[in-house]
Amino acid sequence: MGGTTALAWVVTSSGVSVSQDGGASWRSVAPPGFVPSTKYAVDALGGSNLIVTSGSQASALVVARSTDAGATWTSEVVDATPKLAGTPDAVLDSVDVSFVDPDHGFLSVTYGYAHMNPQGATLTTTDGATTWSATSLEDGPSQLLALSATSAVVVIGPAATELEATSDSGNTWAPLAIPGDQATASSSIASLRLGGSNDHAEVVVGYDGGNAAHTLVDAITASTPPTVRQLADAGSVTPNAADISPAGVAVIASGAPSHTPDVRTVDSTGSVTPIATTGIDNLPDRVVALSDDTFLASLTEQLCPGRTNCHTVAQLWRSAGGGRTWQTIPIAASTSS
Repeated sequence: MGGTTALAWVVTSSGVSVSQDGGASWRSVAPPGFVPSTKYAVDALGGSNLIVTSGSQASALVVARSTDAGATWTSEVVDATPKLAGTPDAVLDSVDVSFVDPDHGFLSVTYGYAHMNPQGATLTTTDGATTWSATSLEDGPSQLLALSATSAVVVIGPAATELEATSDSGNTWAPLAIPGDQATASSSIASLRLGGSNDHAEVVVGYDGGNAAHTLVDAITASTPPTVRQLADAGSVTPNAADISPAGVAVIASGAPSHTPDVRTVDSTGSVTPIATTGIDNLPDRVVALSDDTFLASLTEQLCPGRTNCHTVAQLWRSAGGGRTWQTIPIAASTSS
């Protein structure tokens, strides 16, 4: 689930659906080779460009692209792991894709054997996913975010606790320190999303220190080298879901500890604002800010083993008023043509 009001997407058990009116209506699309039970990643650009990657084997990753919001597609099978030649039992553990414009993007995969000792590869393209070039990063990323044509940030580590960045198209990578007193080896990075202008990102970091959890919003710039600075602390919230609006406002959803929906926003000044959950009748584990006041929240199901990228939407809610009220979007509506 992701995108903007111009082009949003969800994956249900029936496949990929897109919306071009801020989530009010949806239609099914058919990326070549896509099966919901496989690992997948989707990225939407503007109102027409859509990239979908999916696969089950590390050496058979399908990258599909549409320039007309899913009406037609082109696709390529990308071998992201040439060093696995002769080892067909290597399985795909996670995949992520991020583009900054229709031509420039990054692709990451994590693979292993029976999900043990995962390794990874990160690639880049300058021709709209027609060809890909390997970068020097071999750690297994669980999340990826492109900041510019040559800059990207990845989340690595067995527990998703570390950030690394490149500003030279992946020729070199360097660790990024996460600020804040809670940034320890037990921290887990809950969300990595683009916010504000195209040269910086926001990262939501969930800290599990026992009874308390904190959510920080940090800015990552595409400078050389990229830097991280702390923007705000959302207080004691265990984030089931988090996203960043285009203006850099964090939207955080949580069901703990009261087991009732808790949705709040955090702006760049650190102002925390609880918002209404009227209309949400379950505990969302995903939330997306399509704009500064249009949000989607969902409850998902995981259809395959592994770390990430095989969730489908089981329940979907939409707010067009900054979270003041929410409307249930029937799954049938999100998969109809």
